[in-house]
Amino acid sequence: MKKSPVKLPFLNETTVLLVGPCAQTAELNNYSKNQIIYVDGGGEYMNKPKNGFLIGDNDSLNQENNDFDLLFASEKDFSDLKGALNLLGDSQKEVILSGFSGGRFDHFICVLGDCFNHLRTHTETIIYLDKNIVIYPAGSHELNFNDNFSLLSFDTNTIDLKGKIAYPCENLTTYPGSGQLLSNKAEGKFILKSHHPIAIIKGSYCVDQ
Repeated sequence: MKKSPVKLPFLNETTVLLVGPCAQTAELNNYSKNQIIYVDGGGEYMNKPKNGFLIGDNDSLNQENNDFDLLFASEKDFSDLKGALNLLGDSQKEVILSGFSGGRFDHFICVLGDCFNHLRTHTETIIYLDKNIVIYPAGSHELNFNDNFSLLSFDTNTIDLKGKIAYPCENLTTYPGSGQLLSNKAEGKFILKSHHPIAIIKGSYCVDQ
């Protein structure tokens, strides 16, 4: 008998929450079970009875394999997060990642890379990464806040910043990871326009201990 395909309840949701293994920045009780995807080690935050979809290769979670809704092979060439993002479609307009920063630095860089790659093909989705990072797809976005911020691009990009900010720019061409996008300040409404996905990092992300 041919096995039935795995049902993906979150594909009917416009907002989904991906739960990672690090300290949580989202309140899980604010989301329905159809909106939550636990990504491997993030399953440590899963309630009993199970209140979401569990995915991963079980290399960092002490669970029986049959607890997984979708179990990846132990040897693979993609991250568990990438595997989760690959299941999402264009209907998921708001993707919230909670518990994906604060662990291994190499893992965090790959989290950013997987998010940027997702937005190259899902051009109407916005990704919220923990407390103070928002990654936007290419295009024009109207923002409104009062805080310091920096921008980060994983592509050679062209940036416009107009409005109530300390350092506006027009047709600024930047290379991936460019320091030209560091240390700006918003004082209300402004327009951010980019030719490729762009992350805005609010406040001070790195704090001396």
